[in-house]
Amino acid sequence: MKLDRVRVMVLTGIVGASGIAGCSSVHTDLYLFPENPASTGLLSGLSRPDASRIARGQLAVEYSPDIDRITFLGVRNGPNLVHTVNLDRDPADDGSYTFYGGGYTWVAPQGGELGWRNEDGELQNWPPDPAMDSGPSSVVGRSMHRLLMENPRSRDGLVQRKTIELTAVHELTLTYELVNESEDTVRRAHWINTAASPDSIIAIRLREGESAAQLYATEEGHAERLGSLLSAVDDNGWALLKLSDLHFEGGIKVYTDGPAEIAIWVPNPDWLRTRGFWLHRALAEPMEVEQRNELRTLGEGPVAVYLNPGLELFEAELYGPVVDIDGGDSAALTEIWTVYVAPTPLTRFMSEEHRLPAQPKGFFESR
Repeated sequence: MKLDRVRVMVLTGIVGASGIAGCSSVHTDLYLFPENPASTGLLSGLSRPDASRIARGQLAVEYSPDIDRITFLGVRNGPNLVHTVNLDRDPADDGSYTFYGGGYTWVAPQGGELGWRNEDGELQNWPPDPAMDSGPSSVVGRSMHRLLMENPRSRDGLVQRKTIELTAVHELTLTYELVNESEDTVRRAHWINTAASPDSIIAIRLREGESAAQLYATEEGHAERLGSLLSAVDDNGWALLKLSDLHFEGGIKVYTDGPAEIAIWVPNPDWLRTRGFWLHRALAEPMEVEQRNELRTLGEGPVAVYLNPGLELFEAELYGPVVDIDGGDSAALTEIWTVYVAPTPLTRFMSEEHRLPAQPKGFFESR
């Protein structure tokens, strides 16, 4: 029998996310692959019915306006590099939080006098304003390689505008703009989050040249715990965190004051373990030391990880500098996401010669 159509495989399993209000236990990571190796791949099977997809070379990205998420970033015959769950669910009518994973944009700081507020204007740490977190947003423009989105106005008068562009066959550029529609000046920072799958590895930059980054946390013992779980810093300045080795109870959040960059290594699934990929994220314009320090004084940091093994909930987070946005003005931040072919999670594969090529090698060739 000839098999030449593109097929989408949905892997289902039990995830402990039911501990979060509004979370489903349905696992919906998508792996898109052609049944015939000669197929062009990635031509059908959206992550959600409302999703918009753009592709360049063998790299594709999908964005769902109904839940305001990047729901897929992947390669022909490869895994989803952003971990997703609950994509079959719509946001709850009561505004409670549903964890979807993927790639999502928030506003920092999360707490304190500059933090989030509820509908009554009272300070709150959780959950985020739905306008900020899940929209729904609108796709207001698109071209072959670019999507433009806009969110509804949040409680503090900010409107998110986002541009996702595949600027190269190995690269996604995400520009995140905050527009202040209120009359007051607000002081905020951009915050971009990606969820990591439980079988992936997070790389944290702890050394850049002669400069070493410090781990810190707002909760006692969290930084020490993460430090005990990280690998030794390698020759490229990275320390690795293997998520499948984490078994502690509860969740921890830890920051670093190093450069605003982070990476996630994602293997192919067991039935197609021929290669893996690094997804490297970094700010287009590095932050100054003073800007990193200001984030810390507000209870945040340039880089953060949130780790909750019991819920299989792992997040890799980057922040932009804190800025004043006057009424009617806006401020934007740009991140560069680069995909590298990496058979193993060695950080030396995050180099130019290993960037994702425009066309794949033969289906059974080693990477």
